[in-house]
Amino acid sequence: MLIVSVVLYLVASIGLVILALKYLFGPAPTDYHSEILKRAGVQVDPALARVTGALNQVLGSALLAFAVLVSALALFGVGARLFWANAALLIAVLILGGLATRVAYGLEQQTGVRTPWRPAAALTGIAVVAFVVAAF
Repeated sequence: MLIVSVVLYLVASIGLVILALKYLFGPAPTDYHSEILKRAGVQVDPALARVTGALNQVLGSALLAFAVLVSALALFGVGARLFWANAALLIAVLILGGLATRVAYGLEQQTGVRTPWRPAAALTGIAVVAFVVAAF
C-alpha cells in the first residue's frame, strides 16, 4: 500500500504544478479576479494588472516549489517508510491546502464568483488519503 500513498502524493504534486503554471503564465488578473473586480465596479488598469501579475507569479512559484517538495518527500521519505516525512507532508498540505480552500471558498461566498477552492480541496483531500494509506 506504500506505493499507493506515493502515487497519490505525486498526483497531488502534478495538480500543484498545473495550478502553478496557471498562475505563472496565465492572465493577470485571473478570470475570477477580473470578474470580482468588475462586479465591484473596479476598472482594471495597467498598474493593477502589473500588481496582480506580480502576485500571481509569486503564488505560482511558491506552488511550484511546494510541488517539488511534496514529490521529493513522497519519493524519498514516504517511499522509504519515514513517518516524519509523511507527517510533515500532512501538516504542510493541511496548512497550505486548508487555508487556500477556506479563503477561496469564503471569497466565493462573499462575491458569488466561482473561485478555485474546489481544486484546492481536492488536492488536499488526495494528500490526506495518501497520509492515511501510508500510516496504516
